[in-house]
Amino acid sequence: GKEKEDQVIKCLNENYSDMGYNLMPGSFMEDCNEKTDCWQVTASGKKLRSAIKARVSKNDILVAMRDPYYGNSHPETKIGRDVLYEYFQYITLSQDGETIRVVSGKIIHKICNQLWDELMNDIGDIDMSEHPYNKARPINLLKSKARPGCELWLHYDRWKGQPKILGFIPPSILKENKEIKYHKFIHS
Repeated sequence: GKEKEDQVIKCLNENYSDMGYNLMPGSFMEDCNEKTDCWQVTASGKKLRSAIKARVSKNDILVAMRDPYYGNSHPETKIGRDVLYEYFQYITLSQDGETIRVVSGKIIHKICNQLWDELMNDIGDIDMSEHPYNKARPINLLKSKARPGCELWLHYDRWKGQPKILGFIPPSILKENKEIKYHKFIHS
């Protein structure tokens, strides 16, 4: 994933700098501790936190909501890296690898908060020891009524085996040029 992220950063910096892109990859420690994949550096030198993702399985925008998740009040449940901070922008590569989508971090954060509130209102806290949550397989927890097309899923991390809640946001629900921008991924 890191190699593809670097290619996306390079593409935006080299081909779309006239649109304001001046991205700098986050350091290993910034990625681990601050959950920052890269920074948008402004003309004045201010660094704005940015997330970057490349997915191969689906075309929606994936957001780690809780990772791991053992229930709301469980001490080991952690807020997911993608909602821990409000990013300036959320950069994703389309499934076919041809389009870079740059989404306002503010709108992603707002949608995630709405989805989480909707989940808590509809289901409430989840007891991970009860069926069907204890089966270590993906479960659709929410098909949003407030944000049609958005979903929350309980997944199990394929390497660690621990449960997590992921949000899936279809780019089609976002307003083009206001909430999301599309750029051709130019391979170099």
